[in-house]
Amino acid sequence: MKTNKLRSLLAGIMVMAMLCGMMLIPMPIQTNAEEIKVYGKNLVFNNGTMDGILGNGETERTLNNDWGVSYPVATFGGPTGDSPAKVKNIDGNNVLVLEFTTGGFASYFADLYADGTTLPEGTYRLSMDLKPVGEFATDNVGYTLYNQYTDVRIYDNGWQNCTELENGWLRYEKEFEIDENLVDSIQMWFNTVGTSTLYIDNLSMCTVTVQKATNNLVHNNGTMDGILGEGETERTLNNDWAASYPVATFGGPTGDSPAKVKNIDGNNVLVLEFTTGGFASYFADLYATGTTVPAGSYELSMDLKPVGEFTTDNVGYTLYNQYTDVRIYDNGWQNCTELEDGWLHYSKVFEIEENLVDSIQMWFNTMGSSVLYIDNLSFALLEAEPEREELNAEYVAGSGVALNINIPNAAESITVAEKAGYVLEAGLDYTYENGVLTLKNEYADGLASGKNDLIITAGNVEYKLRLIIRQSKPALPESADGYLMQETLVGGDFEMFEEGFAFSLEQVEGWGSNISYDDPGVIVNQNGNKVLRLQKDQKNSYSSAFAFISPTIQAGDVLTFKFDYKLDVQDISIYQGADINLSFVSASNMQMLKIALDNSCPAQTTGDGDYQWDVQYTMLEDGWIRVEMTFVANTALLSYNSMRFLLPTDKALEGDAMYVDNVSLVLWAAPEAPETISTDLVFNKAKPADVFALVDMQALDPQSITLNGAAVDSKYWSINPAKDTITFSKDYLATLDNGEHTFTVTTAGGSCELVITVTGETAGSNQGNDNVGGDQEPASDNTWIWIVAAVVVVAAVVVVVIVRKKNTK
Repeated sequence: MKTNKLRSLLAGIMVMAMLCGMMLIPMPIQTNAEEIKVYGKNLVFNNGTMDGILGNGETERTLNNDWGVSYPVATFGGPTGDSPAKVKNIDGNNVLVLEFTTGGFASYFADLYADGTTLPEGTYRLSMDLKPVGEFATDNVGYTLYNQYTDVRIYDNGWQNCTELENGWLRYEKEFEIDENLVDSIQMWFNTVGTSTLYIDNLSMCTVTVQKATNNLVHNNGTMDGILGEGETERTLNNDWAASYPVATFGGPTGDSPAKVKNIDGNNVLVLEFTTGGFASYFADLYATGTTVPAGSYELSMDLKPVGEFTTDNVGYTLYNQYTDVRIYDNGWQNCTELEDGWLHYSKVFEIEENLVDSIQMWFNTMGSSVLYIDNLSFALLEAEPEREELNAEYVAGSGVALNINIPNAAESITVAEKAGYVLEAGLDYTYENGVLTLKNEYADGLASGKNDLIITAGNVEYKLRLIIRQSKPALPESADGYLMQETLVGGDFEMFEEGFAFSLEQVEGWGSNISYDDPGVIVNQNGNKVLRLQKDQKNSYSSAFAFISPTIQAGDVLTFKFDYKLDVQDISIYQGADINLSFVSASNMQMLKIALDNSCPAQTTGDGDYQWDVQYTMLEDGWIRVEMTFVANTALLSYNSMRFLLPTDKALEGDAMYVDNVSLVLWAAPEAPETISTDLVFNKAKPADVFALVDMQALDPQSITLNGAAVDSKYWSINPAKDTITFSKDYLATLDNGEHTFTVTTAGGSCELVITVTGETAGSNQGNDNVGGDQEPASDNTWIWIVAAVVVVAAVVVVVIVRKKNTK
């Protein structure tokens, strides 16, 4: 159901190390260049800026250990610690400030990736902007990269590795070779002398990758040379063979047929042939495992030799994650030219978007004895995307407000084009005047949600505008009036579970827990109530439990999420930034609408991407806190199938626990009209019995049931607990005339009609009475009167017969 958060984090760290192609400072890649440097994403939180730390109107804040994961204060040094770092607004910009208040040093500590996570092995570039204020007589301005580089000086009777910027600022840069699993953080410090102060901004720690930008990005130039040992004529490739030559095992239950390397006529070639499954596959990474290629034009080419009869159309490849199911053979060899000895040469050019494609998977559907030889596989960069300055902007769809973007190079005129090629029309899609590009809201409203790239040419300068389109936040109802509050979650008070019950991967009354990765949630009795407890149970790093979301929820539905929780921990400070939370999660462990549960009570949710929802916290008795959040489900949320409570137990002290109770997810359902299910309802007076009418009441009670406009007394009908059956009393129905009778059932959601046909005869039935009202009492039973009358008549007849007999004697 879900992936262990810690394992996902470690996997994320490995991926980030490999995402060298994600260029923070893009450099053009030339086809013939031997090697070039590409700088990866900034690993310092918030891109090393202090943006967003100061509140509205706030001009200064002292950082402390409780502020956040990436901005605690390092308190190394003297007995009272170092002077804490501050954030100040200097000339309209928030910057980090190191100045004397206590101790001998001023310090600032920045984690990389996440708290305590070490960097993968590689080359890294550290850079920052610095502004010294006052007389710097000390040589002790520098930093430490824990645990590998200590006492690295920036100022040592002069500013080392610095270049001058404007307004007294300096730019510092230095590269380091980092050993694996050593460095996890940066500590900035300087010895505060007199009134000297140091401003710091744009702190950056980037991966540096040397990319071989030659004509072929596939390992070993796409040949199989050197794979077979001396005297070896065949080898089956497997996942352990090498980073760039694993076998893709997608497909049937036992996977695809693995690729092989064979010596054919003295040449080692890749061979795809049938051994198992339905497909034969070969997987080739580009650059290094998991590394995506930069944007640009690429040519994929290879030599192919089909052996045997090829009747399948399923020979092709995938360029992850942009081009899928590209066919080479489709009742003929596509984009191929003939070579000698049955070999073909294949070539095709692709436009690759940045940070998408990382690998090639070759495959074909193995039919009969057909075999495919492959050699000289090449994925070559033809033309790199030109270096462009980057601009960023956001637009809320449907806002009706045009978007203004300042163009740094104020040319007389500009051209604007979508990355896909559409050239925007001046006057219709945008206007431009005095260095300001105004995108019209009519144009922006037509763009897809998320990232949209525009290329702006101003004179001889090109800009890439990353335009983020966000959906407008849906409005919440002002009150619950007119809504039917329906519970969509089962078992949230946990009373239905046995004490000591531990949740498993199996769904139990809507609840579960992944005991393979996390310690399971357990039901315990606390003060007479059954509650959920999360606590270290085994050797896992987290304890969790999750509730499955009803599949009936749709985009646009208004929901209220409520639960009570209680933290019973010995030292809350050790959990700082450790992600005690509730979040909506998907099967792949993606999160949204995450609510922190570390007693800090954040004002808003995080993780939605487009907008946040307000969260209300209410303090209850005995340390319990009630959390309530009303929100509107969007399309993205519907792919998140559960709500997960999570306690990190790797930091927990013995006995630390989180308790959860009264979890509910309430749907604000607009009342719907009842719907008649039953047809051909019949009441037979000769065989009287209650009539059961199936009516979907939409979970509502009847407000009234009428016949001919008159209310039917509620003592003559009843509704079952499931609210799908109305029972009409036989005593009441016996009072109605024969024929069809149309009843109207009314609820808060509307009305529906149902027809009951009365048939059959009984002596003395009130035939011909058309004025039977809904409130009429059932007629008295006159059966005994008629019996007595019949006896009297029979007796009279008998007397007459006896008299006649006597008179004839």
